[in-house]
Amino acid sequence: MKAPRGLDKPLFQKLVAGEWIDRHQNLLIIGPTGVGKSWIACALGHKACRDNRSVLCQRLPRVFEALALARGDGRWLGCR
Repeated sequence: MKAPRGLDKPLFQKLVAGEWIDRHQNLLIIGPTGVGKSWIACALGHKACRDNRSVLCQRLPRVFEALALARGDGRWLGCR
């Protein structure tokens, strides 16, 4: 049994256009297992690359690890 995706097609079309990238906004894709979060992220990343944009895709555990290292060595001066 597949989980319902509930994909908002007009929203996805806006994301594909990439204006959010030009505005230096981030994208966080959330949802239950198996709904296609990774597929959507890869599709948007590939489209951005084809549009000559830079792409960085990271999974949250890696982000937390990088933040912990940066905080430990003084590169991150976030909230204390």
